[in-house]
This record gives sequence, structure tokens and C-alpha cells, in this order.
Amino acid sequence: ASLNLTGSEHLFRQCVSCKGQYTGLREGDTCTNCRDRGAFRVKPTMVGIPPSMRGVNVSRFGVDVPERPRSMFLTGGTGSGKSSYAVSCMGVWAEWIARSVEIRFELAWDFLSAIKATFSKDSRKTESEIVEELSRCYVLVLDDLGAENKSDFNLSSLVALLTKREYSGNVTVVTSNLSLGEIHAIDPRLASRLAAFELMDFGATDHRIKT
Repeated sequence: ASLNLTGSEHLFRQCVSCKGQYTGLREGDTCTNCRDRGAFRVKPTMVGIPPSMRGVNVSRFGVDVPERPRSMFLTGGTGSGKSSYAVSCMGVWAEWIARSVEIRFELAWDFLSAIKATFSKDSRKTESEIVEELSRCYVLVLDDLGAENKSDFNLSSLVALLTKREYSGNVTVVTSNLSLGEIHAIDPRLASRLAAFELMDFGATDHRIKT
């Protein structure tokens, strides 16, 4: 007897996820393998996002968020949208990264405060352990660089962190009210590290102030 292949259940359709051809799929559906992977998908851990920035939408700035992680230096005036954009990147990249890694938001002065706290005899961590901890996370948003005291120690700590992350091949997003030229005038070593990142200038408009 001949096999009847005219029914819809025998038609090959493309999985919208993996693009493979399967029978028994409805138009616009995903295959069983992709559904199973989605159900057990390993997702990264998001750490440190301020509650006020959760679920931010940067569409009002007219700037697209890259689909895949990349190191960036975001400069611009106070309230120009740098931090909101960085948090939006974290959310988008978390959907793309299918690994059990950490995506972290850290204020620059919190990092430096943690370093200084290691000088206490009661400290449970060393300076190198603090740097190592932030070096390991796959994506680090280092927010508001330049707002801290610009001592030689602070600048050296920031250079050490960025250098170690660069050598680790991890993604770093830095936000600052200072331009690359202004940072170069303060510390050429720090500016050199940031110069290797993709530069985005958000201008001087403060979007928190409603006119």
C-alpha cells in the first residue's frame, strides 16, 4: 500500500529557533529539542542592579543596545542615560548568554571602598581577592568612574582591575561623566585601557530634569 503524505502532519516546516526542518510543526513553532533546551536553559546571574533601574527602557534616547556583549566606555553628562543604557545591555545580553556566569553592576566608589576596607585588621578579604572577584565575572558594569577621589592609590586600583579583566577576556562597560581626554589628563594608563573599548558619547542633556 502506498503511504499518503498529503496530510499537514507530514509537511516539513522550519523551526523558528534552530532553523531545522521537521514534520508535525505548526507555522511559527519551535521543535521539541529547542523547547527542551529552553526549559532547562542555563542563565547567567544578575548582580547589583539598583532597584530604581530594573526594567529601564532606553528607547527614549534613540540608541540601540548591541545584541552581543562588548566592552564599552560610556561618557556623558549627569542624567544623560549612561547607567540606564548599561543596565539595558545587561538585560539584553543575559538573554543571549546561555552559560552559568555572572553579570554584575558595581559602582566604582563601592569597589574602591571595598579595597580600602581590606586594610582593616578585621577584614576577611585581601585587596587581591577583591580584584579577583570582579575580574572573574563575565560582564562587569563599572558605574560612575571619576566620581571617586582621584588619588594615586584609587587610580592604580582601577587600572589593576581593568588590566586583569582585559587579560581574562571578559566584557567591561564603564560609565563616566569624564571624557576620555579628561581621564587621560588624570591618568594616561587608565585612559589607555578605556581607549580600547567602544566609545559612546551620550552628550550633556540631563534627562532627569523635565523642561
